[in-house]
Amino acid sequence: MGLSTGYIHEIWGVQIIPFIYLGAKHMVTGYDHILFLLGVVFFLYRMKDVGIYVSLFAIGHSVTMLLGVWYGWGINAYIIDAIIGLSVVYKALDNLGAYQRSS
Repeated sequence: MGLSTGYIHEIWGVQIIPFIYLGAKHMVTGYDHILFLLGVVFFLYRMKDVGIYVSLFAIGHSVTMLLGVWYGWGINAYIIDAIIGLSVVYKALDNLGAYQRSS
């Protein structure tokens, strides 16, 4: 059992601050956020693309976390990390013109 898991099990009732702390910690150490930042910083050149990518990431992340909490759903973190990594690679290739058709 990881440190965060034990920390969560010690919390009783509605506690906002501990979960804000865990969220902030995840934003700095979570692989999905690190890959996201790499994708935005190195592979997105237009502000419109950055805005779309950031918005979709935030919406997708929030919805999946809420559904997981409300319905008790759990998904293997390695699968999620792989999907996020593949999405970053896809966007990088798109920015490099890999999917453009030649006329």
